[in-house]
Amino acid sequence: MSPEEAIRYTLVSDAGIAGLISDRVYAGELPEQPIYPSAVYRRISTAPVHSSDGPSGLSQIRLQIDCWSPRFLDARALADRVTAVLDGLHGIAGAIKSDPGVEFSSVMLDADRAEFDDELNLHGCSLDFLLWANTPPSV
Repeated sequence: MSPEEAIRYTLVSDAGIAGLISDRVYAGELPEQPIYPSAVYRRISTAPVHSSDGPSGLSQIRLQIDCWSPRFLDARALADRVTAVLDGLHGIAGAIKSDPGVEFSSVMLDADRAEFDDELNLHGCSLDFLLWANTPPSV
């Protein structure tokens, strides 16, 4: 499981988020004809941490989560709940029967911006999180 998938699993497993958007948390972009409010996540950057022995398995990942709705207050409520769930998260996330999940040393909110998409007539709240994730090196 990737760090993004573990974060998505954490979000859709939260009762507060499920009450706001069910499982409408999408990778990369909204689907055609989306139902709002919805959230979209994407990895912005990855900075692997190296030791003198090479890759350590620890990376700092910048993950952007955009919360969209025709009503600003709905986008803001979703962004506030996403922040409440993720800011300060640490430990194993996304563990399911067939997957051990991802170990996060910490997840921290780094930025929170409001935006408006004139073309789609949507309000958005864009959240940047810094994830310190322990992921095994690729073989």
